[in-house]
Amino acid sequence: MAQSMSMSRDQVAGSTVCDDADIHHWTVRADYMLRLMRAMICAWRAEPALNAWYDSASHSRILVAHIDLAIAVDTPAD
Repeated sequence: MAQSMSMSRDQVAGSTVCDDADIHHWTVRADYMLRLMRAMICAWRAEPALNAWYDSASHSRILVAHIDLAIAVDTPAD
């Protein structure tokens, strides 16, 4: 297992995409998280290279048809 984890660390480039969005003009009743997720999915459909894997064995990029989306949220500590 350690060897497999080391190979993954060595062969997979870490990547994080961060951006800001101004949502102050959205209505209070709107579900902003759903709107943000839909916007990200539209971006991936417009630019399929954002949703791809790198295959180090064949030195090629594999475009992925499905989308796995995760969101991390930072909230103030109370």
